[in-house]
Amino acid sequence: TLFRRIQELTLAGQDGDRISATAVAEAESAFGLLEPSLADYATA
Repeated sequence: TLFRRIQELTLAGQDGDRISATAVAEAESAFGLLEPSLADYATA
């Protein structure tokens, strides 16, 4: 999960800016993979 990834980066000693950039990039990638599958979900 994203939370776990942030923990890993924190424990690895990454600084806040690096953690933020990595988390944003990975979250965008994950949602980018989901979006095509869910684009028409629950629409009338």
